[in-house]
Amino acid sequence: MNSCESRLGTFSLAALDTAIGELLEDLNNRPMRHVGRSRRELFEEIERAAFKPLPTTPFEYAEWNSAKVHPTTISNFSRHCTRRPIG
Repeated sequence: MNSCESRLGTFSLAALDTAIGELLEDLNNRPMRHVGRSRRELFEEIERAAFKPLPTTPFEYAEWNSAKVHPTTISNFSRHCTRRPIG
C-alpha cells in the first residue's frame, strides 16, 4: 500500500489523489476575480472547439538517420555493420 507521511499524519496516495481532485474541481468552477468567469467556462467556450478528434490509428514511433560515409568505411547502425558499395 502506498502511503505518504506529513506533519498532518499518514495518508494513502489514493486518498490524497481524491482530495486533490475535489479541490481542483472546486478551483476550476470558481469564478476568477479579474475575468468574472470560471476556468471551466472559459475552457468550454474557447478551447473545447479547438480540439480535434483522436486519430484512428495509434502513433508508431520511428527513428530516421542519415549519414555520409567515405567509400572505404564500414558503417555501424543499430549493431549491424555494413560496407558502402563502391561505384
